[in-house]
Amino acid sequence: MTGAVTVLLALFVGFATVRVLMIAAPEMLGAAALARPNFRDQMVPTAGGLLVVLAVVVVEGARVGLAALGVGKRAGFGGTRPLVLLVCVGFGLLGLLDDVVATGNTEGFGGHLRALAAGRVTTGFVKLVGGGALALVVAATAAPGSRPQLFVDAGLIALAANLGNLLDRRPGRALKVGVIAWIPLAIVAGSDALGVALAPVIGAFLAT
Repeated sequence: MTGAVTVLLALFVGFATVRVLMIAAPEMLGAAALARPNFRDQMVPTAGGLLVVLAVVVVEGARVGLAALGVGKRAGFGGTRPLVLLVCVGFGLLGLLDDVVATGNTEGFGGHLRALAAGRVTTGFVKLVGGGALALVVAATAAPGSRPQLFVDAGLIALAANLGNLLDRRPGRALKVGVIAWIPLAIVAGSDALGVALAPVIGAFLAT
């Protein structure tokens, strides 16, 4: 199987997994706890990101299981794939926390700091701190031993996640920017471990 076909297959698998989850779990998508007003003040479901996380977990689990049975590459879960999974699950959990139990009607880093100075911890602040900590863990795992570069890499990871959150104010805007950003990454990574690990994530987002 050629590299391009492998990436396209991974893209399709991510897309198909989310579609199956959408068909199988309509009640979860329509749960009141996951509904929020959009920019037109209409209540809309916000579980798309949750489905992406579930899809990535299912895809990686299936890959490991099939490999153990001799289908595809050898069984194992090392290298880049655990980091991609950790980023999806970690930031997905922080986003879910902010969506479900949102506290503090503040926006922006300054607003969260002012709330903290007043003795209030907002879920947005928890998401910022948690995202920064997660970014440090991912950066340290990807490039151990490089202390100055560690904080630069972690900052880029955290800022990229925050940018996605800022763009997610209009339908499809974060998705469009994400796909545009992925294209050069896909070209550079090709069919190596990073390229194949990212493809199901993008496919899953395209299905939401």
